Amino acid sequence: MRLVFAELKGPVKDRLTAYGLSSRFGPDRFYPTLGTAVSAYVDTSGVNWVDWTDHHAAHDTTGIGSGWPDGVVTKDPRDGASTVRR
Repeated sequence: MRLVFAELKGPVKDRLTAYGLSSRFGPDRFYPTLGTAVSAYVDTSGVNWVDWTDHHAAHDTTGIGSGWPDGVVTKDPRDGASTVRR
């Protein structure tokens, strides 16, 4: 497991420095947006990723299932939440 930070505000980052924690986390652990953090994860992990906005309702016309292939990770653009579809 690897801890990274996204959309970290200046005062919070300053606190990390004040507590001596900034030396434990290099600049590669900080991302300006959640989207860039997720993109970096997808690029390095090789996870099968389908963005929420790229999914078409036509994949599931029955209303029974999710319409997503099993094991696909999706991201909701409204709140950035990631979900592994089963």
